[in-house]
Amino acid sequence: MPGNELSFETKKVYEELKKAYERPDLGFNGEGTDFSPEFGLDITLLVDFLKATQPDDYKAIIEESSLDFMLREISKELDENGTIKCLLDGLYVKTPQGPKRKLYIYYTKPNNNINPGEFELYKKNKFFVTRQIPYKNNETDTIDLGIGVNGIFLFAVELKNGTSQTYRDAMTQLKGRDYNAPFFKHILCSFAMDRFDIYMSADLCGEYTKFLPFNRGTEDGGAGNPRDSLYPTDYFYKDIMTPENITYLVQYFIFNDGEKMIFPRYHQYKCTNKIITDVLLQIKNDELPNYLIYASTGSGKSNMISWTAYRLAYLHDENNLPVFDMVIIVSNRLSISRHLNGTVSSMPHEENFFSLPKTSSKLVKAINNCESRIVLTNLQKFPFVVQGVHSTASKRFAVLIDEGHDSTTGIYVDNAKASLSSGDTQSIKEIIGEEGFDFDKIANMIKERKQSAEGDIHNVTFMAFTGTPKPETKMTFGIPVPQPDGKILYECFYKYTMKQAIEEQFVLDPLENYTEYKVYCTAKCISENDAIVQAAAATRALKVAEMLNPDIIYAKAGVALDFFESKAGELKGNSKMMIVCSRREQVYLYYKFLSVILDAAQRDWKVLVAYSGSLKIDGVDRYENDINQLPEGKTIEEVFRKNKNYKILVVADKFTTGFDEPFLTTMVIDDTLSGVRAVQTLSRLNRPVEGFNKKTAVLDFVNTRDEMVEAFNPYYADAKYYRIQSDDDLDKLAQIVKDLKLVSDEDVELAAKCLLVAKVSPSDEEWAKVSNIVKDAMDKIDQMAIDYAHDDEFKQAEQRKAIIWMIRRFVRFYNLQSQVRSIQNDQYLYMHVFYSYLLLCLKGGYIPPSIDISKVVKFINISIENKGTYENPVYDDEIEIIGSAGARRKKPSEIVLKTLEEVVAEFNASMGLSAENLLFYEVKEFLEGNDYVQKALLQFDDFDDFKKKITDNATKAFCNVYNVIVKNEGYKTLIANPNFNWRNDLLYPVLVIIWHTNKNDEIL
Repeated sequence: MPGNELSFETKKVYEELKKAYERPDLGFNGEGTDFSPEFGLDITLLVDFLKATQPDDYKAIIEESSLDFMLREISKELDENGTIKCLLDGLYVKTPQGPKRKLYIYYTKPNNNINPGEFELYKKNKFFVTRQIPYKNNETDTIDLGIGVNGIFLFAVELKNGTSQTYRDAMTQLKGRDYNAPFFKHILCSFAMDRFDIYMSADLCGEYTKFLPFNRGTEDGGAGNPRDSLYPTDYFYKDIMTPENITYLVQYFIFNDGEKMIFPRYHQYKCTNKIITDVLLQIKNDELPNYLIYASTGSGKSNMISWTAYRLAYLHDENNLPVFDMVIIVSNRLSISRHLNGTVSSMPHEENFFSLPKTSSKLVKAINNCESRIVLTNLQKFPFVVQGVHSTASKRFAVLIDEGHDSTTGIYVDNAKASLSSGDTQSIKEIIGEEGFDFDKIANMIKERKQSAEGDIHNVTFMAFTGTPKPETKMTFGIPVPQPDGKILYECFYKYTMKQAIEEQFVLDPLENYTEYKVYCTAKCISENDAIVQAAAATRALKVAEMLNPDIIYAKAGVALDFFESKAGELKGNSKMMIVCSRREQVYLYYKFLSVILDAAQRDWKVLVAYSGSLKIDGVDRYENDINQLPEGKTIEEVFRKNKNYKILVVADKFTTGFDEPFLTTMVIDDTLSGVRAVQTLSRLNRPVEGFNKKTAVLDFVNTRDEMVEAFNPYYADAKYYRIQSDDDLDKLAQIVKDLKLVSDEDVELAAKCLLVAKVSPSDEEWAKVSNIVKDAMDKIDQMAIDYAHDDEFKQAEQRKAIIWMIRRFVRFYNLQSQVRSIQNDQYLYMHVFYSYLLLCLKGGYIPPSIDISKVVKFINISIENKGTYENPVYDDEIEIIGSAGARRKKPSEIVLKTLEEVVAEFNASMGLSAENLLFYEVKEFLEGNDYVQKALLQFDDFDDFKKKITDNATKAFCNVYNVIVKNEGYKTLIANPNFNWRNDLLYPVLVIIWHTNKNDEIL
């Protein structure tokens, strides 16, 4: 309350803020003292600003009406058009006696100093701070601090000491404020803060107000603020609420997306500003490094990219020249593209500021002419752009990559770099058009372009944003930091970690509720049991056959439905489930059996499938929509999201990345997952649903929760990645490939040149040369395999794999090295081009066994057991990874030959039996050897009589099968289950088998 003593913390922040706004060098004054609750304005500050900057208009308005009339009209314009629009565009006052007059209530800071008058106007802005604002004209309804410019309040702050009262109390107070009061209708963002934490809301709406954290994050990547001072939230007035940063917020960040006001979270604002500051610093030294931003799911990455692109597009250097001729946003996800398009378009911009070229030819035109400041495209267009661009080396480009993981470190980025660093004044297509096609000249031009793109290029900066920064990504885009021991540490430029996102509750932890199921079954040879097979290949084939076995998938489908049944009522019945398969055949079988079970249960749930290409069903190729039968123009995403009955989506290698469905609560895993793929797949679950307490659930038939924690660890708090640097690793790998003597140096060069010019002027003659060279190389590989093992096809296959591995190591390492350094070696480049193509022509992988496992083996004793549910995963947030080139030869692995029966026996041992199955066989063995049972088999001709005799005497000394059950400690949990009736669930099926075996009479 006014007149009351402020707490120590409140007084401190107020004094610091006041100092910040009393900077004579910038001409800013300090405290507002003439607040009007009626208009939500500081009258004196506003009037003084208008008199100083627009005296004629101010005088005319006052003479034609009155001060109150003008203030009322200004307040009305702020209400109706929004504070941001009025600040940036000005507003109109129409008096009853005079014309409509435009007033500026804020002068924007120019992007350059070309027009000194504009900067002088900007300096006339008066930033201010006011304490204890009686926003409703009484002494009880007050706001601790108001911050604004020229009498217009922009930010409201409720301050607490962090001990007796915290930011939570401040949030409660703000929720109780009258958000329809003029003061709050003008406010851009309200802050609830104490000494330790800050939360914000750009949309006060009473008790339903949602507050977001505005904290820096801790040193270990978690939520909150570092305890590096007595006042951990002092960055609010030191780094955020300064005149310069308020200017940036108003002019570059805050916007209305049509539904609500968008205000950046701390890390979004800080990341963009840090990039801008560093770019300006590097430009002074004529350098353009790359930037890697770890932006976890939940970071608001799309807005981060949009804000950064927007700032870069308008950035000028100290000579008042634009830093970049064009900013290119690269995104392969349609939903992200739409979001970025909407976000950038919502910000104030000039005509032709933003474009989205639909074709590669339109992208070529946009790059050559720099038609737009910002272009949104995808990397796949760049291989077709290289031949059409020219004179790009004389321009500067910023390329912002959405999801900059390792798929962007190969050919697509190579082509993007080559496209944006061309020193030729004519494009290759133009040269061909004027001079005709000269094979050697064009091949050399393309080669030189590729070499000019090696390492960092002087006119392009790549800014990669990713939630899963893999080691390869860190090497390509990260900051190399040499270590005393000779290793190099690759660091992110900025990071908002998964740990912080989870702790701040922007995303859920998908491993929080993880249930492991184990499939038990027994493989049985029905023929060919003595066939000789390669053990490893036959074992893999057995696992595939087990994975695709209809009986097993039917059982899994039932378990999955039961599991989801308990979750389906959540989120007001909107919960959905995804089943992740490894093969398309699995997808169809799940769909088939789920549909049968749902139909039998008379449920109105529906199932969708998603897979690439076609699947042969009953001899006919079937595509997704042949099964889904969706209306024309409708997508799987749209139907799954909007139709409440479509509860289940079964996928194979689709929708496991980039798919954002908040109502997805349950995931069933029937695929082997590891590494970044595991993180990306399970992260489909992590979107919270506003207004609901969403809980996630995972059912995994294949992996363990511990394995998934291991996969998440490197990306949870950002693992440290070190690399042992060895400059001769590429030389070693190249020599290993050359020692194979598959192709002469001359033929490698010829084939590579043919491949380089193929996209420009493909001809049958050139392709024939490439085909002949490739065929000779493939024949030599086959001959080397035969020479290694004359009569053993399995050993030949392993030798062939070893050769392919050596080639692949060189190709991959060249890809990586060409991103981080300039190699400038013609021979290595030609080798890379040729052997990359050769790898596409070679068929790798193991040779399947000579017999079709699915036809000679069947699966029996199928059961599925719940191995337990695990909560509260514990992650290791201090992971260190050390990588090296591994420039070595690979020896063929040892071939082991066994009979199919031996392989099946080992498979069965690895699969094991469930406790119930083990008990089943133990009871069966006991009863088959029991004299009383044998006599009963001879005594009765009716199964029911036989069953009653044994069941009635099952606990008697002469037939004490119950003793077999209870004597084993391992079975106690099973028989203690109230849902397990040992007579019906165990004894009955055993007696059926014994009767059938002895009487040859089937019991149904």
